[in-house]
Amino acid sequence: MRLAAVAVLVLVAALAVGLALRGPGGGSAAGTLVVSVSASAPDRVSGAGLEVHSAGGWRRLGTVSGVVPASPRFLTAYQGPAPAGAYDAVRLGEDTQRADFQVVAGQVEPLLLAVSNGRLVTAGVYAGNRAFSLGLNELSGQFPSLGVFRLVDQDGRPFDNARIAGHDLVLAPFLTGCREACPIYAGLFLELRRELPSSVILAQVTLDPWDDTPAVLQAYARRMGASWTLATGEPTALADFWGRLGVQLTRTDMASGLLLVVDGHGFVRTREVGTPHLASTLPAPLADQLDAEGRRELASGGDGWGAPQVVDAVQSIQRMTAASSQSGGEAPAFSLPARGGGTLGPQDFRGHPLVINFWASWCTPCRQELPLLQRASEQHPGVRFLLVDERDSPSAAASFLSGLGVRLPVVYDGGQAGDAYAVAGLPTTVFVWPDGTVEGRYAGQLSAASLDAHLADLNAARGGP
Repeated sequence: MRLAAVAVLVLVAALAVGLALRGPGGGSAAGTLVVSVSASAPDRVSGAGLEVHSAGGWRRLGTVSGVVPASPRFLTAYQGPAPAGAYDAVRLGEDTQRADFQVVAGQVEPLLLAVSNGRLVTAGVYAGNRAFSLGLNELSGQFPSLGVFRLVDQDGRPFDNARIAGHDLVLAPFLTGCREACPIYAGLFLELRRELPSSVILAQVTLDPWDDTPAVLQAYARRMGASWTLATGEPTALADFWGRLGVQLTRTDMASGLLLVVDGHGFVRTREVGTPHLASTLPAPLADQLDAEGRRELASGGDGWGAPQVVDAVQSIQRMTAASSQSGGEAPAFSLPARGGGTLGPQDFRGHPLVINFWASWCTPCRQELPLLQRASEQHPGVRFLLVDERDSPSAAASFLSGLGVRLPVVYDGGQAGDAYAVAGLPTTVFVWPDGTVEGRYAGQLSAASLDAHLADLNAARGGP
């Protein structure tokens, strides 16, 4: 069952207000919350109370009610003060979700709440400025969704949206009778369990609900040494779960060679296909299950990916909560269609300091950030700027830039450059030294001070203002 996702954007604006409110920790400073509501398809929220929770208890912000437009348009539902301090939950109507965020006096702190049919969905809270644009991406259909699902694991416990909420998930199809790819994937999961933190959920979900009952999965887990989730369900539930991802149920000894990395909101962020490369020897119980074709696949060395690539994919998602500025390494090259014709990429600016900004016309923070970059380019003529329009309409991008008076070079990206730079949300800015290595990166809307600090470094490298 597909449910229309509705985004409730709690966009925190830093307004200069001299309010004396007692914060969650007993302080007196306040920030300002601007609550906006958006949808993947037009919807309605009817009289749902909006509250946030801290150590001081629940604080009511108001009521969300009215027609909800499709994303990226939104309905402003609330604008008002919020005490500075740490918060840990959000409530919309009867629905409550965990949300760890910090309101800091004078600083921006956005939240994005996703609802379906006017209700807050499981894992529907995006906390922080960096997650704001990611939420718009996901709720606008930029990434496949697991949707709503209800399965069970090998111990008969629910494996559903609530189970994975807030956790990154590594997911692969399998069936216990598979004798080709499945044992190799189990070997990969053994490696991943050693290399990934326990907060990351590893799960193999069967394609054979008729034979793979919880008892069968439990026996298989003991026999194969599987310390991760093995899940099954009713045929209709599994057909719906895998059908959203383009995978069909089967009772054959072959399973789809597929691995998905899913973020804590239930959206697929990375897809690997084929046979993984294993860095370690396949344990005997798994090796013994391989047939001749499976042994041939194992001996082939895989299709160019394995545990390191999966770990990198998980870490790229987790960068959303890491420090904003990260440096080092070569800036990945790309060549994309440019506004006005031809192609451009970072390699075309070699020898000059370069600022690469990933943005889109539907990105609300980009509306404030792009004019800042335009002014910076005029003040720092020795630094080059390249705007990468992500998964957007060129006509919408042109209209957007024209309205802002931004004249910087623009290229249009279908996602390949964003993937190469591990862009998890918009805007994201990457600063590049003249030799082509990365000076730093910033996820989220740049402040003038942050931009100036990076530009000072880049200008120092070229010995000019």
